[in-house]
Amino acid sequence: MIGAKGRIPEKPRDLRAKIMIWLGSALAAAAVCFIAAARCSDGGGAFSATVYYVDKAGNTLSPIERVITAASRSREDVVGGVVAAFRDAPQGGALSSALPADVSVRVRIYGDSNAADVSFGDEYHSLSPVDELFLRAGIVMTLTGLDFIDGVTISVGGKPLKRVSGEPLGELTRNSVSADATIPVSTNVNKVFTVYFADKDGEGLLPESRIISVDRKVPSEEYVIQALIDGPADTGMYRTLPQSVHLLDAKTEDGTCYVDLSFDFITGLTGGISAAERLAVYSIVNSLTELSGVKDVQILVEGNKVETISGGISLSSPLPRNEAMILEAGS
Repeated sequence: MIGAKGRIPEKPRDLRAKIMIWLGSALAAAAVCFIAAARCSDGGGAFSATVYYVDKAGNTLSPIERVITAASRSREDVVGGVVAAFRDAPQGGALSSALPADVSVRVRIYGDSNAADVSFGDEYHSLSPVDELFLRAGIVMTLTGLDFIDGVTISVGGKPLKRVSGEPLGELTRNSVSADATIPVSTNVNKVFTVYFADKDGEGLLPESRIISVDRKVPSEEYVIQALIDGPADTGMYRTLPQSVHLLDAKTEDGTCYVDLSFDFITGLTGGISAAERLAVYSIVNSLTELSGVKDVQILVEGNKVETISGGISLSSPLPRNEAMILEAGS
């Protein structure tokens, strides 16, 4: 488990004694929390893929698991969605796309080949040597993360890209591009989470995007709850959970996420208790239902179901997402 400094405290051994009422190497970097290779359902829809962006502060390529929408499950549509995500970096400013907006790109996959041909426009030649390395490494790492692409060939203006020596660059793989580009690749995997905090008037919830470096062995649910405990980064938002609360467990089974919190979840709420209860409960529910596969949330306290905190919301059964609690930005 994780915590404010990377670890969530373990469940206390003496819980039964308490009153039980009331409640980022390149191969490793390609691993993701749920899906290592992009997949989508028959007829298209959303799928997950690992996309590489530039973290210039650390001069590295940083992988992020993105949820991407494609018109169909054809290889062409999947690749098109991934390339679009490669150009469109997550908001927040920490990461940027290795593909400049003024550099055109076309990706083709021929027949049953497991190789992709990436053709850049002549604008590619205006890139600095460092930016060229980032772009080349980033597109190869991203495309070869798909389960049907093993290698990538690159051309510019219709001509095969060449090395400084004049030799054709040839087909690039995850191993060859890493050695050729000599750009460090983060060994952590980053994910974009959406978590909800209270607005300044306490009338509803506002979404905040959070890029978090995750361990693929730790459930995403734990990162979401810990982000809520840590509180918002945005100065226009306010925490909904007591800072003293601890996450004891979080897991999802058959679409229901079970979140087990310490007793401080009850005793630590302040202000108008009914309003605080709604904000706390639905910040948890709405944040967790942003995760793929989570349909509703069962909140537990010290391993037990509780009827309610202040009488305003029943916690005896799983709660679905509440869109009515979400406010528009600036409202």
